[in-house]
Amino acid sequence: MLQLEIVSANTPAIWLVEPVYTIGNGANDIYLKEPGLEEAHLQLQVGERHISICELGASSLPIYINGKVLIGRDVLKHGDTLTVGRSRIEITDSQVIHAAESVQPLDIGSHWHLLALSSALEDHAFAISNDAILGRDAQCDIVLRSQHVSKRQARFITKNNQLAIIDLDSSNGTFVNKQRIKQRVLHHGDHIMFGALPFKLMAPLVHTKATDDPNKTQLRAVVVPKTSGHKPISANTKAKEHKAYKDGHTVQISAPKAKRSHTSLFILLGLIVVGALITVGFV
Repeated sequence: MLQLEIVSANTPAIWLVEPVYTIGNGANDIYLKEPGLEEAHLQLQVGERHISICELGASSLPIYINGKVLIGRDVLKHGDTLTVGRSRIEITDSQVIHAAESVQPLDIGSHWHLLALSSALEDHAFAISNDAILGRDAQCDIVLRSQHVSKRQARFITKNNQLAIIDLDSSNGTFVNKQRIKQRVLHHGDHIMFGALPFKLMAPLVHTKATDDPNKTQLRAVVVPKTSGHKPISANTKAKEHKAYKDGHTVQISAPKAKRSHTSLFILLGLIVVGALITVGFV
């Protein structure tokens, strides 16, 4: 993604999300207040990795590209410098910058961020400062150079760790989670649409103090595996086994004896009664 940075004006970089831009001292996409500059002086045709630039009319004000006078038409690319009067404009390509630097995870830090979801902005994240204005105008805190975005599209307000957005009567509206809004308190993960440009809201990282000793052993529930073919040891047996272990002795714990059934006792009593009757001559 290509962008222009007007170094001499100390304004935010302009992301080139539209195919065509005009530069001049009138109602153009990029306004420059320069003596001798025509109302519509230059036209930029934005490609994927380059910008075609041409003059729209004759003027006494010379235009320079890397110190050489522009004659008719030329091509701008990453690292080039465009000089218009006293205005110095640098061209950067985010793909070249990303390739040159090691890729690091997005550092949200202590600010809210707008994460671009469109391919035109290539997942760029815009930091949201308190009372930030978003729009197409170069004086905005967050500049989106898109014809679908108003000059002053929306305003962000942060208070008590909350972020709110106010639509500034934009032409195409501001949408939060597919609903057009006038104002809304925002939350992490909200999807926001400015004109035709979609974004995802990222909340700042929250650092909390650790309440537990990091060296403290963490306890967790122990899952006892099921055994087949064996009855569980009774509670009394477990208590004896635990006591034997605590005393430091090895104790052989035998399984509890099975109780005689009631049927066996009745048969035994019956045999005793029959034997007694035979003895006394009743049978």
